[in-house]
Amino acid sequence: MTFWDTIYNKYPTKLHPTTEEVKTLPIALFNWFVANDQGERVRFAQLYDNCIWNIKPEQLWVYFQSNLPVERENILGLIPYIHQVTEFDFYTGEAKYNNKDVCWAPGL
Repeated sequence: MTFWDTIYNKYPTKLHPTTEEVKTLPIALFNWFVANDQGERVRFAQLYDNCIWNIKPEQLWVYFQSNLPVERENILGLIPYIHQVTEFDFYTGEAKYNNKDVCWAPGL
């Protein structure tokens, strides 16, 4: 069992995400959930086998085990060929490749 699985199972009640929570989730994080922790709505997401969390969209994501901030590059590392595109939108996956509009779709 990965650390992510441990945290996922720790919060059996998953909350329905708000539109804002969905719109402000980095496109590369597709394993995630919202739970109530100590009276706060917290977004938890899988980053490799780790768990990261975030309360407010404008705040940084933080590693669950260490409470250290997650570097944006660590999340972008989940996206193949990211170095070949420009104008990448962290939340929608839209970018430019050879001056053409492209959109990254996770899982394809």
